[in-house]
Amino acid sequence: MTIDFKFHQLECLVAVADHGSLRQASIYLGRSAAAVSKSLRELEEVAGVALLDRRERWGQKFGQVGKWNGRDLSWS
Repeated sequence: MTIDFKFHQLECLVAVADHGSLRQASIYLGRSAAAVSKSLRELEEVAGVALLDRRERWGQKFGQVGKWNGRDLSWS
């Protein structure tokens, strides 16, 4: 199976992981929160899975696919 993703989509995912929220990731990337959210939704659509749980009021949590052994992935 090949997933046709774009670099900026992964860049957005990593920024959310590093900064803990879509808003902070958008500030870091110099993009609007709407643009970052759109990139993440496109990545989720291509991958066929939900990578983030958007029900969180403050910050983003990784969905079940974005976890390893029940813990959020971290790139630090």
